[in-house]
Amino acid sequence: MTTNKPEVVAWIWDYRGRHMATTDYSQALELAEPPYPTEVEPLIRLADYQRLQADHERLQAECEKLRKDAATERQIQRAAQHLPEGWRITVEVEKDAGWIDAFNPDGSRIEIDWIGSLAEQIEQAIDTAMQEAAHESH
Repeated sequence: MTTNKPEVVAWIWDYRGRHMATTDYSQALELAEPPYPTEVEPLIRLADYQRLQADHERLQAECEKLRKDAATERQIQRAAQHLPEGWRITVEVEKDAGWIDAFNPDGSRIEIDWIGSLAEQIEQAIDTAMQEAAHESH
């Protein structure tokens, strides 16, 4: 991954209530020293900032997609570990749609009001199967 580090075009700080700026970082530190110490901040071009903002938004969207993928993976792993004997969950996918079907050991499809993401639907199917299996064993 490349680093899109923007060029610092100047350094700014407040000095006795006035905004100061210079292109020389050393000079900025020297001028901002006591008796009026302040934080020296970098100034970048608006275009660089906008590019960084766009990169940040793209990365946030990518992270959100990965979180959803990870949640689905966790629920699939949970199903593989905890789905009662004979129960089956299928994931159906077609263009622009996806859903879950759950089947009991007799092969009957279980009616559930599916809501949420695929991960949440898988979770609902697992929980329903476990509840029904526990109910049948009593």
